[in-house]
Amino acid sequence: MEKFREVINKRIQEKKKNEFTDLAPIDDIENGAEYLKALHWAIKKKKVKNIALAGPYGAGKSSIIDTYLKKHRMIYINHICLFDYLFISS
Repeated sequence: MEKFREVINKRIQEKKKNEFTDLAPIDDIENGAEYLKALHWAIKKKKVKNIALAGPYGAGKSSIIDTYLKKHRMIYINHICLFDYLFISS
């Protein structure tokens, strides 16, 4: 969680330089080796069928996935956004 705070603090510092800063995902996170290692471990386990990343808006969940996919060139991934699902099924 500390690494996410560093990323958010970095974006806050960027915002001070610029008038606006987006929270769009990036595909080259810094200081995320621990998260990428855990995600790789889970993907390689045959018994693991589902992987979820949880956290508040802007925490870096999508950035972790995008960085992993860029580094490992995954062929198949099914990306589900629960937020979208909740509003579509209501």
